[in-house]
Amino acid sequence: KVPWHEGMNCREYARRNPFPLPEEAKLKSLAHRNMWRQCVQCKHMIELETGCYHMTCRCGHQFCYTCGAEWKNNKSTCGCPLWDDNLIMEQDFADDDDDDDDD
Repeated sequence: KVPWHEGMNCREYARRNPFPLPEEAKLKSLAHRNMWRQCVQCKHMIELETGCYHMTCRCGHQFCYTCGAEWKNNKSTCGCPLWDDNLIMEQDFADDDDDDDDD
């Protein structure tokens, strides 16, 4: 997304203004520090807290969180592992903690 740019389309504006706005640069820096990924289709930021590396963005685009490769027909197109055992364990512990609330 870019600021309003009367008289030119978004692609032309981006070509004429190749440097990001300060706010965008801050967000990209924060995303890099936190290892967030950006959907290549809609540009929304995505954070993996727990679970596997197969991401489905809210726009429907599916990709590998590790390398960004697109998933096709619900299958990975890269050689990255599907999950990290530590992330799966964190999910299991979080689920167990939720069960304790019912007591």
